[in-house]
Order: sequence, then structure tokens, then C-alpha cells
Amino acid sequence: MAETLDHSRLQTAESRPRKRGSLPLVAVAVVTATITATVVGLIAFIALTYGFAKRPISAATSPDKQYTAAVYQRSGFPARNATFVSVRPSLSSPNSREARDVFVIDGPQGVGVFWSGERELTVVCVACGHHMYAQHEERWRDVAVKVVSYDADSDNSR
Repeated sequence: MAETLDHSRLQTAESRPRKRGSLPLVAVAVVTATITATVVGLIAFIALTYGFAKRPISAATSPDKQYTAAVYQRSGFPARNATFVSVRPSLSSPNSREARDVFVIDGPQGVGVFWSGERELTVVCVACGHHMYAQHEERWRDVAVKVVSYDADSDNSR
């Protein structure tokens, strides 16, 4: 005797109910990676814009208007707390690749700059006598860089 099939109870792939609310594992991984990258990018943007960027203190242009020297301070983790003197051609932006840090000292220090000649920059560092300079370049392009440390207590300079 042949058995007969009840076709009303058979389910095909199209007629099976679909599970709702579940995403494939790959889609979950992509969404997680996208959210993580967005959060990391936002944190980096905020840190670079508000925490680690060099903050301008003062600037001076050479007598012949060819160069500009600027004093910056930067503080914030993980960037180093420091005071910088940067020199660049006057027509370039402060953030250009042509700008060069010629003097760096750790911490926020009393630093100023003036041009003692068309191609001679003097960096004055008040009460920096006991600090070690992290960087001091004596020359950048055709500009001589001289550092004078002035100690207000002893009225001596070096």
C-alpha cells in the first residue's frame, strides 16, 4: 500500500516564517567597527583641536618682512607640556611644512622673541637658566638663532 503525502503540512523555504530581529554576525561586526572608528576619530579631533594644539603666545616679523618667529605653548596629555619658538617664511601659514621649531623648552616658560637683525633672531627666556633646553637650533636656513636666558632674581643673563 502506498502512502500518500499530505502536501498541506509541507513547508518550503519561502513559506517558513522568518526570524525577526536578528542580524548576521558580519553585519554586527561592521556596525561595531564603524561606531568604534567614529568615537576614536571624535576623541582625536577634540584632543587635537582643544587639548594638544600649540597655542600662540606672541610673534615677531623680521625687519625685512621675510620671516616670522612665533612663541607657542602646548599642554595636555599625551602631548608634552612645552614652550616652542617656531620660524617660518612670512607668507606661509603657521601650520605649513616650512615652519620649523628652533627652540623648545619643557613646561610653560616665559619666552619671548625679537629680531636683533634682518637674519638674527633672539629668543629671550626669563628664569629658564636652570632648565635644560629640549631643542635649540643655532641656525635655520639663513637665520641665526641666539638664546638669552635672563634670571630676574640674580639679574644675570647667559
